[in-house]
Amino acid sequence: MNLLALYPDLVGSTGAFRLQLDQPFLEALCDLLRPLLPSSVSDIRISASGTNRFRMNAKLSSQALNVVGKPFLNILAGNGLEVNITRPVVARGALLEGRLETTLVGKQVVDYIIKALNQALGNEVVRSSSGWFSGGVELTLDPFPILKRFLPGGIGNDISQLQWQTTAEAFFIDLVWIHQGANPTEQPKGSPMSPAMQEFVDKLVRTQFADLKGSYAEMSLQLSENLLNEMMSLALSSQQESNPLLSLVKTAKINGSLTAQFTVRA
Repeated sequence: MNLLALYPDLVGSTGAFRLQLDQPFLEALCDLLRPLLPSSVSDIRISASGTNRFRMNAKLSSQALNVVGKPFLNILAGNGLEVNITRPVVARGALLEGRLETTLVGKQVVDYIIKALNQALGNEVVRSSSGWFSGGVELTLDPFPILKRFLPGGIGNDISQLQWQTTAEAFFIDLVWIHQGANPTEQPKGSPMSPAMQEFVDKLVRTQFADLKGSYAEMSLQLSENLLNEMMSLALSSQQESNPLLSLVKTAKINGSLTAQFTVRA
């Protein structure tokens, strides 16, 4: 049963999700992005470092290091660049904000990393600004194009709010989901998952989301009469071979819609 094919029929459903991303999970996400990075940056690693703080470590190509200076190799591979999250909660249309303290020369390194992230994410979602004498870089991130690209089935189109927090051990992503129906100006099905992303999701399902321990979802699903009958028909057809009694069922129909409340914890 392709559950994502049923997603357009869940109009009116809502949910709140919390994702707890520990370091092994973050490492796996960075591995997914690595093939999408430009030649100037061979690898980027992200790790939580404290309350609303995280570090970025990167490996630059020899050509990039010749431009920015090899002394920055130790900074990028060692302690990395630390970002303070200054605006952790946004609704659609707003930007997450952060600040990175660095030198004027170090801003060249930041530019390389930002360009690499934007290429990997497929959109100019990360931006930076700085003054000549400010001693720091202001960063902004628009998370919603990322959700639209990487979440299957058009789910990313229906995320209305995001909160991004960190502790010394993990990232915490809180999402508010409101299924308002497909926007005719957008692709209702969203982008298909890449083979690597599909394998990543399949592993999560096989391990019963063990890598997302501490995460949870609270959902209120609006199941229409048509959707309920479609689900029942799919369930019956998939089980008739293994259960001979079901082959005796010639017609079945559900009358009325249903609101189902779910709480799921990993």
